[in-house]
Amino acid sequence: MNPLNVRNQDLLRYDEEDPPEGDAEYARRLRALLPDFPAQVLADWILNHGRNAFREHGWLDYRQLRFALRDEPTAFFDTVATSNDSAVGSWSHQFRTDPQFQQYDLGEFMAANGTWPVPPIVLDNTSGLTTPRGEILGRHHLLEGHHRLAFLRGLQTPPALAIQPVHSLWLATIEHQ
Repeated sequence: MNPLNVRNQDLLRYDEEDPPEGDAEYARRLRALLPDFPAQVLADWILNHGRNAFREHGWLDYRQLRFALRDEPTAFFDTVATSNDSAVGSWSHQFRTDPQFQQYDLGEFMAANGTWPVPPIVLDNTSGLTTPRGEILGRHHLLEGHHRLAFLRGLQTPPALAIQPVHSLWLATIEHQ
């Protein structure tokens, strides 16, 4: 786990309070603090993952992130790096070899549609960022959507299942101030 950027402290849910911060209240507060986050990014990344949204990438200054919804060819996603390549590889293999993985909602959707239901979030690392632990991030680094990326790679494994030629993603860039 990387250390949390001090500027992200106020983005954490107030769950130590009595009573803890409710979902609607937390969502309203985040929308005010992160006005450049599209609603879908905020919901899928921070609201759905809670504190886990900050464990791996919380060292980034989230207020500097900007997002654009884009379509990229399937081959683009072969070059996307992750912070957990072993898990992505394992899930990709299980998606192809364990029928139960294709019965999960996400697996079932992707096997039937050849793409994901919700775009993942990928950082466009044009400045060669490294983590505070010194780990080098790839040019395109996955921030959110590890299961989706794994299952997409599983769709490509021979014999390939029906797969769409392009897939949507949220491309995050860093606006330096």
